[in-house]
Amino acid sequence: MASSYDVLPQDGEATGFQEAINKHQHQLDEPEAEKTSGIWRIHWRSPTSMIGLFIGATGAAVAHHLYYDSVDGTEVVIVQEEWTLEAVRNSQEWKLRFGAGLAFLAKAMFAASAIVAYEQRAWLTARNKAVTVAGLDAMFSAAQSPLSFFSVDFLRRAKAGAIMALLVWCIPLAAVITPGTLAVIPTTVSTSKSFPVPVVNFSQVQPLYDFDSSVIGYDDTAIFGALKAESTNNASSGLLPKLLAQDLSALARNKTVGELIEELSRNITLSVFNLDQILIHNDTMVRISSDVNVYSYNRRVLIITYAVVFLGTLIALLIGGAAYFKNGVSHQLSFSAFMSTTRNYRLDELTAGSSMGAMPLRDSIKSTKLQFGFLRNADEEVDREEAMRRVGFGLSDQIVPLQKGVPYY
Repeated sequence: MASSYDVLPQDGEATGFQEAINKHQHQLDEPEAEKTSGIWRIHWRSPTSMIGLFIGATGAAVAHHLYYDSVDGTEVVIVQEEWTLEAVRNSQEWKLRFGAGLAFLAKAMFAASAIVAYEQRAWLTARNKAVTVAGLDAMFSAAQSPLSFFSVDFLRRAKAGAIMALLVWCIPLAAVITPGTLAVIPTTVSTSKSFPVPVVNFSQVQPLYDFDSSVIGYDDTAIFGALKAESTNNASSGLLPKLLAQDLSALARNKTVGELIEELSRNITLSVFNLDQILIHNDTMVRISSDVNVYSYNRRVLIITYAVVFLGTLIALLIGGAAYFKNGVSHQLSFSAFMSTTRNYRLDELTAGSSMGAMPLRDSIKSTKLQFGFLRNADEEVDREEAMRRVGFGLSDQIVPLQKGVPYY
């Protein structure tokens, strides 16, 4: 008979190899009660991660709503430099990036929480029903591959699991819908500001009003008794205006006399409002209207989207919680789980020639129905009082349903 080890360890590897053998032998020598103690126990890590991810996803969804609500109605600011603190706080691009990041975080944690619940339901289905190998492949990969939904056996044997897997695939749609609830729209913004408004001061009305003149004096004779003057010269002293021509021509612009009179009256009125001598300035609240771009938040769409995802995930968690209770343990879809549950000589015979696990599997393997439970040899009677029982996947004639609380190894 050939040896089980074709290659012996070298000198440098002998110590570690011998330690592994001794450790394995020590585990075999442990009392049976110690090897089976605590096997019916729901480890805290699995349900804690399921609930913690759900709470975190809910928090991210609420934060997404509050952030968009704080931005709603504010003016869009154009920032020239993108990678500055001002740009991160005010630019349109960064506001959309923050929203998309919160949406992605929420959908990722909602989906991860639903996947943990789905794993518990998948193992419960494997315990309760015999499913073909192809159906098990689809069931254990439904959360990662949409092609699993083409498996008829999976859809027929695991209806609740198929719905939960479909939910996992639909949750990411929230990350597509919710970021688009913040848009930019043009609007007219009215603001009030105090301005000094000129008003005619009617409290100082009088028939005679002394205006300022540019004439500062003139020369005249000082001999008041003179009866006749041969020559006079009254030289007026004044300020030379900037415009030498005092009479300015105006263009009528092809208007009628009535229209010109109206324009003249309007010009005179506007000119009067420039004379500080007859005006007073009152501080008045003035409404200013301007066309700007502002953020518009469609909170109804975001709230409905997250509410649907929240309720769907909550239902999945309730199904997963019930599966925890029925299974009596916490499961996961991992290599270690498959390694521990496929130690069966009948499966070795079934997969002879396919130990590489290469695709595609033979049809004879894919169509074989397996179930998860207590394994027994076909020629042995089931002893319910037997202290040690092996659990794993096996053919339907090998499996005895598991009993919660009974020790297995």
